[in-house]
Amino acid sequence: MLYSKFLEGSSIIDASNSIKITDISYDTFETFLCYIYTGELKLNDNGNEINQLMELSYCAQKYLIEDMRKQCLKLLNKFLNNDTILIIIEKSFELHLEDFLVTCVYYFADSLETNSSFSNLVLNKPKTQLSPSCFEFLVKNLIDYLGERDNILCLIKAWAFVQVQNDKVLINDESQASKLRQLNLDNALTEKVVELKATYASDSSSTNNLAMLKSFHRSYYKPVSPLIIERNQMHFNTFVSFKRFSVINSLMVNSRLIPEQLDICDMSNQTYTEIINVEILEKVTGKSIYNQQSTIENVNFNAFFIINLKESLILFPHYIYIVKLSWNTEAIGHEYPRCIFSLIEKGDDDDIDTNTNKHNLSNIQFHEHDYYWPLGSIIQGITYNLVT
Repeated sequence: MLYSKFLEGSSIIDASNSIKITDISYDTFETFLCYIYTGELKLNDNGNEINQLMELSYCAQKYLIEDMRKQCLKLLNKFLNNDTILIIIEKSFELHLEDFLVTCVYYFADSLETNSSFSNLVLNKPKTQLSPSCFEFLVKNLIDYLGERDNILCLIKAWAFVQVQNDKVLINDESQASKLRQLNLDNALTEKVVELKATYASDSSSTNNLAMLKSFHRSYYKPVSPLIIERNQMHFNTFVSFKRFSVINSLMVNSRLIPEQLDICDMSNQTYTEIINVEILEKVTGKSIYNQQSTIENVNFNAFFIINLKESLILFPHYIYIVKLSWNTEAIGHEYPRCIFSLIEKGDDDDIDTNTNKHNLSNIQFHEHDYYWPLGSIIQGITYNLVT
């Protein structure tokens, strides 16, 4: 039986009646023969155990060595994690390793059920991207198992972003749609992914874990003329973008200057109630993504207050968002200090790009310099976390 399998597939008998096996490397086949004779699976200690296991599993599957196939699958499960999943599923698809493919799909599905999305994982590993055929296989199986969940749509969106980036063309709706059409997905699903510019984070999502929160406090440079709320000027806009899929939890905003008519020595007058509306829109389409009014009590003058978003938003890379603050008539005549702040977030010391081994220097960028940076801003920071 084993000899007959040698004659199948990518095996050639040359003029000297030697069998040439062209689909398995020399080292892998040597390890395979060692197992045939000894029953022991001895991997080469060269730091490439995953690739060895997958090629050995291919041998075991091709030559019907069931015990060896089971051992390979058991060992490979120990290596399966977020750092290796893309490599393993792509190689499994290439080698038609059905057991490994099923294991990988379940790994994705289990994480997606807990509201992970793998979107930033895909963005951060552009050199280990899934081929269109492999990604199509994954997406169709995930949708069959879980349905069209928002985090699956984010995963598809991230894949499209990277594919367009690799072609070094402008990321827009048309270029995304062109890449997604390679997947032979339902047209309605492709259109939904392209049109998706943001989504809401589930309350149960691990991305809302308070321990994972990051705060971007913008560096203060200098004060400029204050924002005065008037009947013809009852809102303030700023523009912001993100390099990765990010959950926005809150905004930090400069509070009012003490009105001249207040007695600064009277401590009972040192706080006020802020009634403010926050609207977030995607800049190109003008589509409103979030629009809620907040009431914050006991706000100190000449300080700052925090607006906690009532629903945490997942905002996407490659889009610019408008953050619009609006007041009602009660705020007319009040002044909010405007300042020149830094525009770009500095990366954390532990925020390392695993591909380049360099710091991710920024995730958030304000675009006030494109519009009215000299006029300053009243938004001094954002609290967020990265989508897992």
